[in-house]
Amino acid sequence: IAAAGLLEGYKVVQAGDMVQLHDAALTAGLSALAGFAAIAFMMRWLRGANFTIFVAYRLLLGAALLYLIYFRGT
Repeated sequence: IAAAGLLEGYKVVQAGDMVQLHDAALTAGLSALAGFAAIAFMMRWLRGANFTIFVAYRLLLGAALLYLIYFRGT
């Protein structure tokens, strides 16, 4: 993702559109901050969380998919 962003940023710089480059840089920076905040929140939450809801979700989803595949067919 970083390489693609750098390549597109290079193209914008070559085109000379500094307003678009500023907007892209601002968007990338805010996206990075939101991503880091989400990861920090999830890591903090996972330290004390119970995984029962995720296990139940995966079992129910797996059962539903198996039902659809074997009994409904494709």
